[in-house]
Amino acid sequence: NRQTDIRVSTAPTIYGESVVLRLLAQETADYQLDLLGMRPEQFEVVTDLIERPFGIILVTGPTGSGKTTTLYAALKRINSSTKKIITVE
Repeated sequence: NRQTDIRVSTAPTIYGESVVLRLLAQETADYQLDLLGMRPEQFEVVTDLIERPFGIILVTGPTGSGKTTTLYAALKRINSSTKKIITVE
């Protein structure tokens, strides 16, 4: 009786369609920016960037490197009913 999200990623290749399915257990997700293991100076830079009133932040890395976890933690930290936040993944 566990809740699981399935993330699907597809991309055309010269050999046909590439499909990747990732199973993500919902109950293991704890999105807290200060618990992601960043060095203090990294945490300070990220916090400064996400607290700015406007701009764009790109988070890149290979599959499974923590991009989505990092973004969810950042969004959780700055989420407010007075802010309009738009994301593209």
